Amino acid sequence: MKNPFSTLIAILAGLIVLVGFFLKIPILVEIRGLVLEWAVIVAAIAVFIGVFNLISVNNTRLSSGYKGGFYNVVLMVSLLVTFGMGLFLKT
Repeated sequence: MKNPFSTLIAILAGLIVLVGFFLKIPILVEIRGLVLEWAVIVAAIAVFIGVFNLISVNNTRLSSGYKGGFYNVVLMVSLLVTFGMGLFLKT
């Protein structure tokens, strides 16, 4: 285990969210909400970075004539279709 401190923080955050969900103690509910808001923000940033990386890598492969470019095109079209469906088919 390289960094037990970060592992401890992750375990404590998970326990706070779990206990705050089952026990309606006001301070735990408030902390749980704050932790979940931060988790949503971090997840959104991670998705943004991942999509940017996907576009960047595939753009480089397509422009350099990488073998298997058809699959890169399929991946990019799938990304755009998924993004478009997410925009237009909100639930």
